[in-house]
Amino acid sequence: ITQLRTEHIPLAAYLHRFNLAESPTCQQCLEGTETVAHYLKNCKAYKKQRRALKFAIGQATDVGTHLLGTRKNMRHILKYVHDTKRFAKSHGDLRLEPQAQQSRAIDPDDETQAGITWG
Repeated sequence: ITQLRTEHIPLAAYLHRFNLAESPTCQQCLEGTETVAHYLKNCKAYKKQRRALKFAIGQATDVGTHLLGTRKNMRHILKYVHDTKRFAKSHGDLRLEPQAQQSRAIDPDDETQAGITWG
């Protein structure tokens, strides 16, 4: 989440800044610069996953980088990231542990527990 918030994550635009990618263009859809905003909101390669995210956060809520600033959307964003498999190679499995989901209710507004483990 921090890498997405700060845009220091291995997307083409970031990697291109350091000559680690040939182009800043999204290699998933080949349309536009692959930034965090593009990844979350516009990339056509993740249309199905974005639709599931929109359903989870509420149809009236726009998908965009503003979601990264709210704790209540963190688990939905991580599910989106996991479902797209975009960072599986660099970050591993980014899902909530099934036990964490089932064993205790997670208050989305609780600032002390995120209920998140990193793979």
